[in-house]
Amino acid sequence: MAVAILLGLCAGFVGFLPMFFALKSYRKVLAGGSTMRLAGYSLGAFLISLVILAVALFACSKIAHDQLLPFGAAEVVMLLAATIAYVVSTNRSDKGAAKKKGGQDTDG
Repeated sequence: MAVAILLGLCAGFVGFLPMFFALKSYRKVLAGGSTMRLAGYSLGAFLISLVILAVALFACSKIAHDQLLPFGAAEVVMLLAATIAYVVSTNRSDKGAAKKKGGQDTDG
C-alpha cells in the first residue's frame, strides 16, 4: 500500500505540472495580454492534467486493482496540495514585492 501511495503522489505531481506552467503563463498574460488567451491556457492545462490523472488511474486499475483507492486518493491530495502551495507562495511573494516597491497592501 505504501508503494501505491508513493506512486500516487508522483502521479499527482506530474498532473500538476501542466497547471504550473499555465499559472506561470497566467502571470505574464495579466501583465498585458488578452483574457481569451488566459482562458485557453487555463482550460488546456486543466484538461491535460485531467488526462494525466485519468491515464494514471486507468493504468493502476489494470496493474494493481486492489491498490486503486490509496493510489487515487494520494494522486488527488498531491494535485490539490501542490496547487494550493504554489498559489499561496506566489501571492505572498507578490505582496512582499509590492511592499518593497512602496505599494499599499489592501489586506489591513
